[in-house]
Amino acid sequence: MAVIRFDPDLMQALINNLTSYAEDANGERGNIHQVSENNSHPVSSAEEATCAQPSLSRIQAIAKDLGFRDFSTVSGTIEYLMDLVEDMKTRRQNILDINSDGVTTADPDDGVISYYLPDGTEDTIDNIRTSNTQAATDAKNDATALSQALSTGGTADDGRTVEQILDNMAKYQDLPVYGNIFVNTYGVEKFIELPISMYWHYTKLVGNRTTQYGDYSVDRDAVNRANSTLGHILGSATQASEAPKGFGSWADAFYTTVTADGHHGRISALNALLAAPGALYGTRPLVDLATKMENLDKSKGGYYDGNPASSTPDLIWGYFDDAGFGCNYNEGQALARSSMDPMYGVIAAMGNNPDAALTYLVPDGSVNPKSGLWVPGATTNERWAFLKSRKWEPEGGLDAFTAAQAAASSLRSSDSSDQASAATWATARSIEYAVNDLSTSQYTETMKENFSVLVANSANEIEYVAQGGSPDGLGLNGDEATDRNTVSSLIYRIMDNKNAAATVFSALTQASFRDYEEISSADDLNSKYQRVGAVYGYLNELASQRIQDINDDKKADAQTKINKKNAISTGMSVLTTVAGAGISGPTATLVWNVGTTIVKPIIVDQLAPNTVSTSGGTYPDGRTSLQSRAYAEAVNNHVINSPGALDPSYLQDENGKPYDWYSNSGGASTFNLSQTPTDNESVQVHNWAQKIRESGNDPHNVLNNVNSAINTGISDGTAQFKGQSGSSGSSVPPIKLSK
Repeated sequence: MAVIRFDPDLMQALINNLTSYAEDANGERGNIHQVSENNSHPVSSAEEATCAQPSLSRIQAIAKDLGFRDFSTVSGTIEYLMDLVEDMKTRRQNILDINSDGVTTADPDDGVISYYLPDGTEDTIDNIRTSNTQAATDAKNDATALSQALSTGGTADDGRTVEQILDNMAKYQDLPVYGNIFVNTYGVEKFIELPISMYWHYTKLVGNRTTQYGDYSVDRDAVNRANSTLGHILGSATQASEAPKGFGSWADAFYTTVTADGHHGRISALNALLAAPGALYGTRPLVDLATKMENLDKSKGGYYDGNPASSTPDLIWGYFDDAGFGCNYNEGQALARSSMDPMYGVIAAMGNNPDAALTYLVPDGSVNPKSGLWVPGATTNERWAFLKSRKWEPEGGLDAFTAAQAAASSLRSSDSSDQASAATWATARSIEYAVNDLSTSQYTETMKENFSVLVANSANEIEYVAQGGSPDGLGLNGDEATDRNTVSSLIYRIMDNKNAAATVFSALTQASFRDYEEISSADDLNSKYQRVGAVYGYLNELASQRIQDINDDKKADAQTKINKKNAISTGMSVLTTVAGAGISGPTATLVWNVGTTIVKPIIVDQLAPNTVSTSGGTYPDGRTSLQSRAYAEAVNNHVINSPGALDPSYLQDENGKPYDWYSNSGGASTFNLSQTPTDNESVQVHNWAQKIRESGNDPHNVLNNVNSAINTGISDGTAQFKGQSGSSGSSVPPIKLSK
C-alpha cells in the first residue's frame, strides 16, 4: 500500500500561479496578434501562432478527449494549461470533500491530507474515492465484527472468525484513516484491552478443570501476531488529525485509560501495543504520553518502583504464577508476560520514530555559536537524569530506552542544523551512558544491536581513533584519552553480537574511505588502503582481546563461547567485504552512503546468501584479503595499466582455464572477486601479482606500494593500544578498555 500526502494550500497556490500565468500569456498573445494585424500580418506563421483558439470542431473535441493536443499555437498551449487548472481544482475539491466526510485524514500541524492507495493503483480521484471509502467502510465493519466474534465464542454475525477479521485488518494496518475509524468505532478503552482479550481467546483448556483452577495452553504465536496487527492499527490511528472521541488528545486518551481506578492493569496491554515491531506512532502523541507517564514513577509521586507487577506496592494483589501477570487483580486484568513499566511501551515506540525520540530526549537547548555544539536546556538535563536513574522494567526496559537512543542518533544527518546538533548531543550522552552507567552484564543482545547504531551513526568521528586521533565533533565530555577509551570500550562490549559487529565494522570501514570513493591514481589507492588498514588493525586488536576474554570466561558454556566468537568472525568478514565495495562484482549489500545514518542495525540473516561468512569461529586473514581487494581495485580503476600485466597466461589455472573471477569484454579487463574473497581467490590473485612483479609488468611498483600502505595502516591501528600512533610518529596514551 501507499500513503499519499496532499497539501491543499500548496495545490491552491499552484492553481493560482498557473491561472495567472495562463491569463498573462493570453493577454500577451492578443497584443502580439493585434500588432501583427495592424501591420497586415507580415509573417504568416506569427499570425497563425498567435491567433485566438477557434471553437472546437467535433473532430477536434474527439482528439482532445483522446489526449491529442495542438501545441503549435499559443492559444492551444494556454487552453491545455487551463484544462490542467480545472482538473486540479476538481481534484483538490474532491479530496477536501472526502476529508470532510472523515474518510481521509489531515495533519493538524500542517493541514496535509493523507489518503491511501493500493500498490500499483493509479493516483486518480476515482481510485482515491474507491480505496479510501472502502477502507473506511471496512474499518467500521471489522471493528463491529471483531467485538462480536470475541464476545460470542469466536464468530461474528457476518460469519467471519477472529482470524479472518484479523487478516482483513492486516491489509489496512498502517493506514491512518482505517486506524482512526477502527479505534473510534471500537472505543479506545476497549481497544487497549484487546491484547488481553486476544490472550484469552487463544487460551484453551487442555487438562482437568476445577472450580478455580485448570490446565491451560496459550497459542503465543497467535497472540503475538494479533497484537502486532493491533499495535500497527493503533499507531496509524495516532497519525490521524482528530483525537479519539471523548478525549482532548491521543496522549490524554492513553494516559486516562491506563490510570483509571481499577484499571491500572491496562498498562500491560498498552505496552504490548506500543512495542509492536515496526508500528509507527505519531510524534506528538508519543512525546506527550511519555511526559505524562513520568509522573507514574515513584520518584515523582507515582506507584511504579521498578519491581515486577506482582510485588508493586498498592497496585496488584491476588495470586501470581511464574508464567507472568495475567489474572484478575483489584486493578483490573493484566496481559500475561507483558511489562507493567509505565515508561516501557512509549519509549519502545520511539525506537520506530526518530523525531519523537529526539524531541523527547532533547526537549530544549540551543547551539553554542562559538563551539558549534549543542547546549542542553534545564528540561533536557532533568529528563536525562530521570531516565538514567529510574529503575527500568528488568525484562526489556533498557531494550526500549536504548532503541529510542538509537533512533534519535539517526537524525545526526538531518537537514536542520539545530536538529542535527541536538541529535549529536544525544548520541554522545547515549554512548557515555552505555559505558559509564551500565555494566557489560546488563547488556542484552538487543541493547548491543541498539548501541551498534550509535557507533554507526558516529563512524566518521570514531574512525579517527584507529589513526591515533580522537572522536572530535561528537561532543563527548571527557578529554581526548577518555573519549578514545569510551568509544573503544563500547565497541569491545558489543562486538560479540553478529548484527552489532556487522553494523559497526561496516560503518567504520565505510567511513575510512569516505574521501576515496573514486580511485584515479596510485596515491589514492595507497591512501585509501592505509586508512582501511588502520581500521582493520584497530578492530583486529579489539577482536583479539575480546576473543581472549571469551576463552577465559569460566562461567560461559562452550556453545555460548562459539557463538560469540562466530559473531566477531562475522564482523571481520564484513570489514573485508565493505572494503571491496568499489570493486566491480556482486553488490555490496552492507554499505550505506557516506554521510547517511541508520535507525536499525544490519540484520546479518537478512543479507543475500553468501555475502559474508557467519560461522567458523576464526575470522579471515584481513591483511591478505585487503591486498586482494587492493589489487583488484588497481586493475578495475586502471591504476595498473601495463598491457603485459593482463596477459591471459597470468590469469589462468594450471590447466589453462581462465580464473572465474576474471573477465575481459571489449579489451577491458575486470577482476570480479566475491564479496568476501575466498582462500582460493586470494591465492589466485596473489599468484597473478607475483607473476607480473617477476615479469616487470608493474614498473611503478603499484602492488608493492599498496602492500606497504596496508601494512602501515594495520600497524597504525594496532599501535593505539600500546600508546603509539604508528606512522605519525607522535605518542598517544594507550587505549584502556572498560570491560
